[in-house]
Amino acid sequence: MNTTPISRIHRSGARALAVLLLAVGVCLPLGGQPASAYGNSGWGNPGGAIPVAAAYNGLYGLVVPGVYVGRSPGSRDTQFVTARMHVNEWRPAEQRWVRIRTGSQSISMLPGQAFGIVPAVTVPVDYRRYYNVEVEVIWENGYGGTFGSNTIHLVHAGDYRCGYSACTVGQGWIYF
Repeated sequence: MNTTPISRIHRSGARALAVLLLAVGVCLPLGGQPASAYGNSGWGNPGGAIPVAAAYNGLYGLVVPGVYVGRSPGSRDTQFVTARMHVNEWRPAEQRWVRIRTGSQSISMLPGQAFGIVPAVTVPVDYRRYYNVEVEVIWENGYGGTFGSNTIHLVHAGDYRCGYSACTVGQGWIYF
């Protein structure tokens, strides 16, 4: 194996290119929209989090297809990442969104694992109502400590799509 400085530069450049291409792939959800379409807020030292695709109405409720997550820089040890999908329903009489249900999924990220995908969640809801979704992602260690959290606010029309049945999509909501 050639270990001259030039060959090491080529290998490290190839690695950097592979990481860049992976990052671009992670930042463009399967739904084809850029990560910047989502509103984010958080605290602590969280990793990155991007929805896999737009939320949609499924056969058994509102489906949040999953979340790409990057590890928190807070630790090199195993990390546990939980995504809580909060579904809010519009209450016209109160003129506000009310959280009605939460579904969650978790994954563990082993040392050296740069990213993972938290699986999809289906949250049962009633039909003929307006809904929106917030995804709260929490990074923890194995001892009960929390590195941080990131909340993804699905606030744009492109954050939702019609799936199983006819629906209407608007600026930060879905009706079905």
